[in-house]
Amino acid sequence: PDALDKVEAELNGLLDSMTDEEVERAKKKLKVEFAETAETTGSIAEALGENLTIVGDLSLYAHYPEVLTKIDRQTVLD
Repeated sequence: PDALDKVEAELNGLLDSMTDEEVERAKKKLKVEFAETAETTGSIAEALGENLTIVGDLSLYAHYPEVLTKIDRQTVLD
């Protein structure tokens, strides 16, 4: 197999072994990082600009913590 096949196989192995606890830890880390973006007006502006550039609107930024709460292991696998 070529390098891409090896990478894909490795990623699939990681997904297969992912636990609910790992997903919860990742969600907690992302929520903390999100909260840290609200510490200064500059970081808020940066986050809003990034969201607008990447996603195309600001609705995800407004609902990000709520969206994270709904994610579970199966959501990641899908």
